[in-house]
Amino acid sequence: MDDSSDTADAGAPDGQARTRVFLVEDHPVLAHGLAMLIQDAGFDVVGVVPEPRRALTALGSTAADMVVVGLSLEDGSVQDLVVTLRDRWPTLGIAVYSMHEEPGPIRRVLDAGARGFVAQREEPRVLVRCLEAVREGISFLSPVISRALDRRPHSHIAPHSTTLSPNEQEVFELIGQGYASPEIAERLGIARGTLETYYDRIIHKQGFDGRRGLRRHAIQAEVEKHDERV
Repeated sequence: MDDSSDTADAGAPDGQARTRVFLVEDHPVLAHGLAMLIQDAGFDVVGVVPEPRRALTALGSTAADMVVVGLSLEDGSVQDLVVTLRDRWPTLGIAVYSMHEEPGPIRRVLDAGARGFVAQREEPRVLVRCLEAVREGISFLSPVISRALDRRPHSHIAPHSTTLSPNEQEVFELIGQGYASPEIAERLGIARGTLETYYDRIIHKQGFDGRRGLRRHAIQAEVEKHDERV
């Protein structure tokens, strides 16, 4: 993959170069809609192909920071693609956007190295939040996907407010609402290093499985809160 960098764009955060996204989607209409959504959200779409082999070929000569995969999970091709992407380009952010919500295939794709996973039936803004999180190196599971992977009772998912400090509780809730690390740090008026410390404390107190577990449980807690209100 070409490592050349683009010039900074006015639409990028903090004057940085816009994140370059490569899209793998085999439905032309959906691919067109996704490309428009991603572009409008402040990313640059640098390529669109319909299948894994062509994606690997194109990425050999295309500068990209992230790959969004919108293929079927049924035949294992997505898992194989993610494994190959991770092996060839370890720093590449990988997000999956799929109509399938079965826990088994989802877990296999996540274990293969995907950082984000969003169900196609969710609101477009959820995919945008996913891409923003993956851009920051944070794993992101959408509410639908989190619910599919973890159907435990609410009391086993959400941290107890008596266990977390007020600041830790607020960080947890902001994670669940889809905010990326820079946004959380800005909202709370704290340094990134301090935010990282909050992450570690929450993970330790609640026994979560690292950052991925923290984000998954935070999103699930928000889903449960919403379900209780409706």
